[in-house]
Amino acid sequence: MSAIPSLDQLLSSYLATALQSIAAANGLASASMSKPALQTHLAAALPRPERIKQSLDGLDPAARALLDLLRRAGGRATWDTLLLWCQLEMLPVTAPKQQARAFADQSVPTGDPKSGSRELHHVLARLECAGLAFGQGNRSQTYSHKAVEFGRGKSWVIPTEIAAQLPETTVRQDPPPAPPLVALAADPAGRQRQLFLLWSWVWRMEPQLLKSSGGLAKREIKLLAAALPQLVRADRTEEEQPWLDWAHRLLLQLGLLRDDERSHGMAAEAETFWSAPMAMRLRLSLDAYLDLLPSVELLAADLHPSRGAPATWKAARRLIWRQLQAFDADGVGADWITVARLETALVLRNRELLVPTAPRETGFYGSWQSHRYASGLFFSHAPSGADSDVSGWRLVELPFIRRVLIHLWRLGLVDLGLRESAAPEREAPPEAAVTHLRLSPWGRNLLLDEPLPAEPAQEARVVMQPNFQILVMGPLAEGKLFILEQFADRTSADRAIGYTLSRDSVYRGQRAGTSVTTMMTALRELTGAELPQNVSHSLLDWQRQHERVVLHRRVDLLQAADPRQALKAAQAVGDEVLQDLGEGFLLVRDGAAMLRYAEQQGLILERDSGPRTAGRSTVTLLLDGTVRPHEKCVDPWSLGRLQRLAEGDAATGWRLTEAAARRGQTLQDLDAAAQIDLWTTLAQPVPDAMIRLIKRGTGHSSPVRLHRGSYLELPDEESLQALSALPELAGSFGAVGVRGPLVWVDEGRLAELEAALETLGLGVQAAEAPTRVALSAAADSAAPEAAEPKRRGRPRKSG
Repeated sequence: MSAIPSLDQLLSSYLATALQSIAAANGLASASMSKPALQTHLAAALPRPERIKQSLDGLDPAARALLDLLRRAGGRATWDTLLLWCQLEMLPVTAPKQQARAFADQSVPTGDPKSGSRELHHVLARLECAGLAFGQGNRSQTYSHKAVEFGRGKSWVIPTEIAAQLPETTVRQDPPPAPPLVALAADPAGRQRQLFLLWSWVWRMEPQLLKSSGGLAKREIKLLAAALPQLVRADRTEEEQPWLDWAHRLLLQLGLLRDDERSHGMAAEAETFWSAPMAMRLRLSLDAYLDLLPSVELLAADLHPSRGAPATWKAARRLIWRQLQAFDADGVGADWITVARLETALVLRNRELLVPTAPRETGFYGSWQSHRYASGLFFSHAPSGADSDVSGWRLVELPFIRRVLIHLWRLGLVDLGLRESAAPEREAPPEAAVTHLRLSPWGRNLLLDEPLPAEPAQEARVVMQPNFQILVMGPLAEGKLFILEQFADRTSADRAIGYTLSRDSVYRGQRAGTSVTTMMTALRELTGAELPQNVSHSLLDWQRQHERVVLHRRVDLLQAADPRQALKAAQAVGDEVLQDLGEGFLLVRDGAAMLRYAEQQGLILERDSGPRTAGRSTVTLLLDGTVRPHEKCVDPWSLGRLQRLAEGDAATGWRLTEAAARRGQTLQDLDAAAQIDLWTTLAQPVPDAMIRLIKRGTGHSSPVRLHRGSYLELPDEESLQALSALPELAGSFGAVGVRGPLVWVDEGRLAELEAALETLGLGVQAAEAPTRVALSAAADSAAPEAAEPKRRGRPRKSG
């Protein structure tokens, strides 16, 4: 906001006749003065203390209340802010009877300083004549009314020269409000528990989401209502349940759910969040809420902002939150604050809380948009019933303020006061019933940095029953509930939270990286007793069954060049080691524990980022096939590729041979090109001799191939055509693409073929050699994949 202009600057925008009226009302001589001289005379005389006291004594109650309002607003306010604030505070000032209509000339009335009317423009005219407040700009947009006229300013200010002489008693002090009839205390622990229950259900069920909104489908809502009947209704959609929509969006904003567009999964940050102290979780939850898109407050209001709303309306939440801090600075302390007082304070602080001032558009006939809530300005359609700035505020900003307060109550940061007749609904009180608010102890800690309140004592009792049921009776910290959620299925969440152990739930915990040993230890700590014998026996039996094939997620792989060092590290970190894989490899649950151990031992742990790609060399490939690693610890990805591409050598470690290349082709279906590409991710460059060796080993460049099988040599092409015409021999032989009538024969149908040849008058004579194909000594090293000829289906017709 720009600085308040000086008194001389304000007076310069008035007509000379208006300055004469101001001088006459204050008993200042002004006869025969020009406008510049009169302006200088008034600028010097109006700030005199005795003159200001005389003007204050002569003010009527309406003008005095309006002057107090301007002072509380910091000495400046727009016309519509003054009008709205007067109506909200029920000051003895009324709205103009003549409202803005089509033409600027006839719609903006001029104030009369001599009128005793309480209409706003007349009251402002009396303040102008008293020399206490002045207007800036003329609300009339026609070219003939550029100068300021009495009561027609766009905004109103108290010049600094006048404000410095006003006594402090002119600012009204509000008395403490009466306490609310019904107090609804904040419950941060209960609210965090509700968020946890919703999170754990969404995480475990991974429900399918709607493509259009990303919310829960009706079928999922019914399942959720069955699990959380106290919080969710099965007969309503997510958008029709404000708490559910708000909590779902908050969990996503907090990063506790991984959003895969169509479903949710658990994010890695979930364990850290639910194990954190209450104060940290509340601060993170508040920050996440303040950054949410404004749809959580707009759905119920059927508002459709057309531009600029998200950033502006998110900032409005922070302004409301900071205003509570300003109340404390004013001495309110821990007292109740009425919603009406919060609303009027926000009007004074920022009249454009949600909707900016509407640009007044002057056309050929001088027409303008009548108010900022009109359709096409900042809304795709005007809110129903918003026919002025005042009614628009009550339809848009006031409900928004109440919804923000309810969300702060849901976080446990404010207490709410209600009317006696309003009973709280399932997840929140009705908006219209909220009349008071005050910061809760947790809210005062976050906003005013006051000492933290003591967290409620956890008096929960956890019982492990022989029937595999786990009962949690009483409040238990979410961090401990999180442990149970990993390997047990929740069966109830009403008065007592119930869980069931099963083979599937334990297997789920193992896949998430929790060993059965850790599960048993956690259950002993939670229950304070040994587990029933049948439960322990079943857990160990399930472990033996599951450990045949176990998929570990969110774990780290530690590699040590010396296996003895890995064993020593495993002994130091204890339960954090999931499995010793041998040869210096350890599968660990918590890499941070390993980092702490390495720091204590003075070791340096290097983090590996993932599989290697071409362009980064980890080994050197010598001309004789020897592989020399660049580091003592060959990373797992490079080690795996060496196992596929090379042979182990006791002296050098690894060696590339023709046998290794042939094995890669036969057992792993890696041709010469694929093997060469993999070597380029290990060694830069790959020697040409080694490339030739790979091609030779895979038969890539062999000039001759040996084809083994049964072949039939016919005397001429006519015999081949006669044989091909027999339908019963279809598919039993086929022509070979060599010179002469040579065909391959299906050995399973040799008897059939011989009978057919006899019928055609062709006798069969066995050949001494197995094939007529010319051979060379190089054929002995041919690739095994070419050991059988390719069958071509039906025999080729000759000619």
